[in-house]
Amino acid sequence: MNAYNSKYLRAVAPFFVLAASAFVMTLIVGLIAALKVAIPSISHSILAFERIRPLHTLFPIVGVISGIFGWISFMSHKQPKKYTLLVTWICFALLAFFVSSASLSLLMGQFSGREYFSWPPILTLPLFLSLILMIILLFNRASYLSKKSPEGFWLIGFGLIFITIGLSESVLWLLPTIGNNIVKDLTVKWHSIDSFFAGLNAFLYGVGVFILQKEAKPLRKWPLYLIAVGGLLFTFGHHHYASPQPNILKILALIASIIGMFSFVKHFRIYRKTKIKFNEATLLAILFRSVELWTIVSFGSGILFAIPQINLIVHGTYLVVIHAMGSMIGVELILVFAAGFSIFKVHNLRVAKRIKWATKFLNISLALMWLLLSVVGFTKGIMRFNSDFYTYNKVIQPFLYLLPVLGGLLAVAIGTLSYELLHILLKPNKALLQYFTPQETEEKPVSKVAFVSHNRFLKYFKK
Repeated sequence: MNAYNSKYLRAVAPFFVLAASAFVMTLIVGLIAALKVAIPSISHSILAFERIRPLHTLFPIVGVISGIFGWISFMSHKQPKKYTLLVTWICFALLAFFVSSASLSLLMGQFSGREYFSWPPILTLPLFLSLILMIILLFNRASYLSKKSPEGFWLIGFGLIFITIGLSESVLWLLPTIGNNIVKDLTVKWHSIDSFFAGLNAFLYGVGVFILQKEAKPLRKWPLYLIAVGGLLFTFGHHHYASPQPNILKILALIASIIGMFSFVKHFRIYRKTKIKFNEATLLAILFRSVELWTIVSFGSGILFAIPQINLIVHGTYLVVIHAMGSMIGVELILVFAAGFSIFKVHNLRVAKRIKWATKFLNISLALMWLLLSVVGFTKGIMRFNSDFYTYNKVIQPFLYLLPVLGGLLAVAIGTLSYELLHILLKPNKALLQYFTPQETEEKPVSKVAFVSHNRFLKYFKK
């Protein structure tokens, strides 16, 4: 272990340690929240839902951002500049300060009252500063990254810009001209949320492109990217169709969602064509095929929920909750794990098998969760037109007893993935350090058949 490898390994690994730890905290808080939902009679003083829910949204956001920062740190340290290591550690300190301060504030009942961005607004500052520093690190590697994968670099660059826009907009409600106007407040709030999560998704898809593509591909024609940006900028409007926002925003939101059908069809075709044998496929092929599956579900449900008549039924129900959960867990969380396992290699076949089966178990558990909350959501959405809360709640409450059970199954799957990543990170060996040499290296296939399965996946992914 030479000084070069050891120094930069210590700078990259903490981000993925924080990411995996944040996902574990998400599981713990999520199980507590599910228990409270299933058994509302539990004393409010023991489980106060208004404190549990913000924590349940804070930790996955931190986990995904930490994974993103870890990947930027990794790419920056391949050919580092003098200040790279210092900036990386400052970013990690800022992110650690943010999550610890935000968690403590929420536990003490100090909220912003906003959805997703629930922490006190002042704590957005360290998160924003860490983001700016990471942008500087990333764009210092612009020449290398754009040559390695123009499409991947476009996605991660565009993603970082959208994350920054969303985070900046999240505090605009503090301005009286916005905060005192409910329509403007709703419009800016949902635009910030959509921009932020669209940025996270775009960045992580870009990471996926870098991992999978072995040769650089030229960018597609610029109008396609313009359409993609326009679609992501305007989908926010369907979140509050019922509000008196300008009609043009509602129309643009519907058009943007319809445009999403093209991506839905593309991902569906990729998923159908990449049929691989589960036991013989490489680890990354399994993870990325899972991402494709939940991308399809996310696109499909998003398009469906954007139809005004259907939106009227599903809005404010558990269908929206599971749509968000499916996107966060099935796409963003798995992509963070894929990034981690692509950097810190899995060389033990038993570990690889456990990760594969944990991924399969995650897919099954999340699908069952989708089924449960779909039944509950549609039941509530339809019954509330002609019934009051007490009437439809008696019908849906028995179904919610299953929520902690399915949450427990999901926790086992994500917990296993988190454990395996943490185990690799906290007990490094010589194999891990090979990736930190100046030469580019590739993952060694576990078998000839597995190599073929992985290449088959890459072939259709590149299309």
